[in-house]
Amino acid sequence: LEHFYKWKQQQEIKKIDPNIPVIMVSGVTDEAIAKSTIELGAYDYVRKPIDFDYLNTTILMKLLQA
Repeated sequence: LEHFYKWKQQQEIKKIDPNIPVIMVSGVTDEAIAKSTIELGAYDYVRKPIDFDYLNTTILMKLLQA
C-alpha cells in the first residue's frame, strides 16, 4: 500500500511538470518495485534507512545534468 501511495504521488508530480525529477524514498526493499518505480519515471529509488551520501550524490548528479 505504501508503494501504491508513493506511485500516485509520483504521477501527480509528473502531471504538474513532467520534467521535475522524482527521487522516491521508501522502506520497501523489493528490487522489482524499485525497478518499476524508475520505469514509471522516477529518477532514482532510495531505500530506508537513507544513505545520505548516496542521496546527496544522486541529487548532485541530477543537478549537473540540468
